[in-house]
Amino acid sequence: MKGLPGLSLNILVKMFYLVEQILSVKECKRIFKKPKAWQPGWLQENNRVYRNDRIAWLLNDNQLWLSLRQHMTATRTAPMDFILPKFLISWYSVGSSYDWHSDKIANNGISVTARTCIIALSASVGTVIETQQGLFSLDKGQGIQIPSTDSYAIYGPPRTHNSYNNDQYFLFAWGAQRLSDKLFVKNF
Repeated sequence: MKGLPGLSLNILVKMFYLVEQILSVKECKRIFKKPKAWQPGWLQENNRVYRNDRIAWLLNDNQLWLSLRQHMTATRTAPMDFILPKFLISWYSVGSSYDWHSDKIANNGISVTARTCIIALSASVGTVIETQQGLFSLDKGQGIQIPSTDSYAIYGPPRTHNSYNNDQYFLFAWGAQRLSDKLFVKNF
């Protein structure tokens, strides 16, 4: 990897693609109980459907922000200045998916997303997150962090499980890096 002398790709992979318990089961239940305005997460480009899940935005949850702050920390090799104050909950039912994409998003030259944190709010059988580093299946409260420039896909459960609902709910949080000190006002 150019520009990072003495740092191997393996260290970055272990730092980002490590499954860890980020939220407690109690915290997952608290978030899940919040009222949500579900909307289609539909995305279609060039006659191809990239996403067919359902999404809801979660805004201004300081308790969640404080929990994430303990896990989404900046390092010299993985800089990050702040956690975006809005979170996304995504609902994957049988057969739903979000095809290969990355989350690198610029904000009017002020900041750019640096990493994506994906946390399971529920557990299901067969739901996987596929990254450039492998497949991940997360239990409730577990999450992984992915550099926002890396592509990933999410595939919902292939079927119900023992005649029960097998839907998977994920929480998405983004860490951002400021691009200009002149235009940036810290909100923490």
